[in-house]
Amino acid sequence: AQSPKAQHAHAQASDGMAVLDVFLPFQNEWAVFWASALFVAFVVLSGLFSLVGPFKAKPMLAAHHLVMVFPFAWLSYQGAVHWNSSSKLVPDDASSRLFFQVESAACFAPTMLGLQVFDLSTTLLVPGLGKADAIAHHAIALLLAYQLTSTAFLHYWEPFYFGILEMSSVPLCFVDLLRCFPKLAKRLDGTNEFVR
Repeated sequence: AQSPKAQHAHAQASDGMAVLDVFLPFQNEWAVFWASALFVAFVVLSGLFSLVGPFKAKPMLAAHHLVMVFPFAWLSYQGAVHWNSSSKLVPDDASSRLFFQVESAACFAPTMLGLQVFDLSTTLLVPGLGKADAIAHHAIALLLAYQLTSTAFLHYWEPFYFGILEMSSVPLCFVDLLRCFPKLAKRLDGTNEFVR
């Protein structure tokens, strides 16, 4: 048997580990990759856009919208590939579709978590993005991605909700970009109409 002092020290160490466990989803390799890549791309594009081109007046705003194209395009592609294949792996009953762990779906929630860490941060920091509805949307999406990264719950549905549904986000990045730069939108009228 351990002494009361040793038991107390063990309990404190366990409590410390429980607190650290809260951060485990943020350490997922997909979440780290996407959050890091998006922040680096954002900083590089913001710097370039501040020097030259049609985005010089609002370089961070332009960088934000353009950077977001890449994770949405990747999630859309992965969703299209894995939604069809994962539906063949999972037994056709409600319990399996809630709790069946689909290995190929393991990238969706952490990718969305990394994306939302970046998106919520830039939404709060970049002038012109910080509207209350956008902040609420990104905070809720971050919490959902965090929860799904923490568990194997709903793996079957992740390729659909975090993948296929993001197909509409790719053109919306360009819609938002052109909305922020009306002169450019006017020069690219055909493209602007097409993406809307």
